[in-house]
Amino acid sequence: MIIGALGFFGVYWAGYVGKNETFGRCLVAIFAAIIGSVLTCGGEFLFRLLRAPSKMELEINEKHAGELRGRDAEKQAVAAEYQQSLATRDAENRRLASALGGLMEQTKPLEIEVPSTIGGDDILVWKSDLVACVSNQNPTREVGGVVVRVLKIDPSLNGPENGPRITTDDCGLRDIKLKFSDLPGDTLNGGMVGRIPILEAERTPVVTIVKFCGRWESNYPNRFIPEPHREYALTLEVTANGLKRKEARFRLSFPLAVTLPIVASTAISALPADSGVSHPRR
Repeated sequence: MIIGALGFFGVYWAGYVGKNETFGRCLVAIFAAIIGSVLTCGGEFLFRLLRAPSKMELEINEKHAGELRGRDAEKQAVAAEYQQSLATRDAENRRLASALGGLMEQTKPLEIEVPSTIGGDDILVWKSDLVACVSNQNPTREVGGVVVRVLKIDPSLNGPENGPRITTDDCGLRDIKLKFSDLPGDTLNGGMVGRIPILEAERTPVVTIVKFCGRWESNYPNRFIPEPHREYALTLEVTANGLKRKEARFRLSFPLAVTLPIVASTAISALPADSGVSHPRR
């Protein structure tokens, strides 16, 4: 349509140009300038039109690259945060492990041993105490309220034949109050060992007479006669404030031979400590 209009305009002015040469030259120059502008604008438009897809692709690629860089930065930030959290957790675990280890070291139950009594040179009469050695396994912790109890003797000890027909089962051995013989109270310092007498044995050529130490609560006489050729299982319990209770068993014998201990004692087994914290009875 534009070309038709230009063609018509050219034919119309062609005749006029023939009549007026100067004006025709001006018109040709103007027409050439118009044609040049049109060609220039058209070429630029065509160049931009052809260039548009590649430019758009470049912009898309740059946008995608920017998104990838953002994602990489975000991943790096997340990884750094995760590593920091791992380091913090490891440090906390080490702190808790150290604190728990220290706590466990300070809450070990008391240990108890009962060594045999020594022999003597008096073949007629000889007395000796069977002593429980209680040790505080916590090096830096002072432990109070230490109590040792006789839970059971199996088989039970019999009373003298010339007295009431009783056994140790009739006398409430658990109620006996046993105290330290080498300490003023019931407290053990860290790493300390205290001695608590359990029973007193008096050996004669015929029998051994046993009396329990501590405060005797029973109404029956505190006097028993073990059989010299028999073994007895003694069960002891040790408790303290804030610590687990501990039981221990010992095999006892009361030989009459002067070359042997008045009371021979060997550990049977150390029973596991209870899971609960003990609160000794008074």
